[in-house]
Amino acid sequence: MFRPVWNGLVPLTALVLLLGVSGCVSVNRYQTMNADEIPSRNVLFLEKSSSSSLPEELSEKIVSRMEQQVAASGLFEKVVTRQEFKTAQAGNQIVQDGHTYADLLGTMAVSDPDIAFRLGEAAGAGLLFQTEAVLLNCISCKRQYRVGLIGQVVQADTGQVVWRVHISDNLDGADDPDMEPLALELAEMLIQQMETTLAPKWHRVRFNRLKNSQTPG
Repeated sequence: MFRPVWNGLVPLTALVLLLGVSGCVSVNRYQTMNADEIPSRNVLFLEKSSSSSLPEELSEKIVSRMEQQVAASGLFEKVVTRQEFKTAQAGNQIVQDGHTYADLLGTMAVSDPDIAFRLGEAAGAGLLFQTEAVLLNCISCKRQYRVGLIGQVVQADTGQVVWRVHISDNLDGADDPDMEPLALELAEMLIQQMETTLAPKWHRVRFNRLKNSQTPG
């Protein structure tokens, strides 16, 4: 039964940074638990089925960049990529369910805990990661548009968003030549936010490794 979980509507932490990339970069972060409290470090990288408001080629370039950087970040013990999941689950309904879940999460900030649980089970992952790039109208901005990048981490067994960041900056429009370099720079900033707020403390990592290395008897 579908029981929607509304997430990200009231951020616990909000930051606004003036970085001078092409104007005002805003960083809004929502986080429900400390990095050391996150129970799993295996993550499935989700894929949306609906197209981004950015050009498709640029959107895929940004998502692919994020996927590579998340896998290389060292923040997670295992990252199941989009292609790995599609290959392992070829022909199974769970692939389409994953698209539906990512679409709802990205577009409406709604998490279906039943699908989240099944995705985690199928991928052997305790976390789900969703990201997308969007182009937004901004009436109050000096420039007409803002390009934004969203990253979300969901606890698979509950469907609860435990971390969400939205980073955006000003643009003149869809044809702005600054769009691609700016969007890719925002991707770098999103990874930096992950490294700052999701990296577990070194002593907790050491404790967990020692605990996992011990065998009964």
